[in-house]
Amino acid sequence: MNKQEKEFFYFVKNQLGFIPGNVFYYQKALTHKSVVLKLSIGKTVCNERLEFLGDSVLDSIISDYLFTRYKDKDEGFLTQMRSKIVNRKSLNEIAVSLKLHKYLKTNNISTDCNNVLGNAFEALVGAIYIDKGYSFTREYLIKNVITKYYDFQFLESVDTNFKSRLLEYTQKVKKTVCFETREENSPEKGKQLFISVVLVDSSPICESIGSSKKDAEQNVSKKALKILEL
Repeated sequence: MNKQEKEFFYFVKNQLGFIPGNVFYYQKALTHKSVVLKLSIGKTVCNERLEFLGDSVLDSIISDYLFTRYKDKDEGFLTQMRSKIVNRKSLNEIAVSLKLHKYLKTNNISTDCNNVLGNAFEALVGAIYIDKGYSFTREYLIKNVITKYYDFQFLESVDTNFKSRLLEYTQKVKKTVCFETREENSPEKGKQLFISVVLVDSSPICESIGSSKKDAEQNVSKKALKILEL
């Protein structure tokens, strides 16, 4: 084990709270595509594939946890609760709490842009899953993330799915709603920018921006609900 591997080993052990089986998975999880980690055999890797895997594993674990916690709630409630937990803002905040920003390798990419930290957290979940298996990952996330960082009583009382609320309202009053969302060049290097316009009965109501298509449509839905006084 070289010096760099030892540093990662002690980061995982001391900061995340468990002994890693293979340090490389965690190095890979914290390597942004702007850097790309090069293996001794010449192959280059980054955290995108682990992020994809971690996103699915995290979704599965949270769905399982909510299904067990709320035995009498319907699908709509469970879906909304999951969306409140698995959103970019909360994942970014968890990544900061875990101090991932201190170990994340990027090349001139601000960790404040493009949800880089939240994506790294998802990649970390993927790394834990590959290294330790599903059962360990599930228990670890429930104990050290889900029940530690989320106030479920608060989440139950707050409806943050503005797009869902807007869709429910327009269906109720028999109006049509659609979103026209496009990606624009951002003046800030390395940052994505999406602009979304919401139309009710084919008439534009308002527009808003976001760092992803989902965020832009949530933001414009929030503005539309205020305009409609809902």
